[in-house]
Amino acid sequence: MSGTFPTLPGLDIAVKRSEVYSTAVQVGSSGKEQRATFQATPRFSYELTFNFFRQLTFSAQTTVDELASLQTFFETQKGKFDTFSYTDPVDSTVRTCRFDMDTMSIERIVTLAWKGAAAVRLITVK
Repeated sequence: MSGTFPTLPGLDIAVKRSEVYSTAVQVGSSGKEQRATFQATPRFSYELTFNFFRQLTFSAQTTVDELASLQTFFETQKGKFDTFSYTDPVDSTVRTCRFDMDTMSIERIVTLAWKGAAAVRLITVK
């Protein structure tokens, strides 16, 4: 595990959390089904939607570039390769997660102090 998902101060992040189970279904020629579950507790899938990112310079020493912070973190994790800590906003539990995909979609919206919008998908790791 390497790191913690970055805290981007001041941003309102929409988070969708889903429970994910692993179930196998085998259907016989008669149509009867056999089901098996492979885990007793669910994994959680998160979809984080960032509406915008701030890019502000307060002084020569203080610059806030939230999109660059998120992109750097994604690159550090090598997409879905490495795991990190993420605090679940629903119940404040710290969970071990990884990115669900090797890509991160970013829509470029550039104004004076705001840029970009992104959707990020995470999944817990057992």
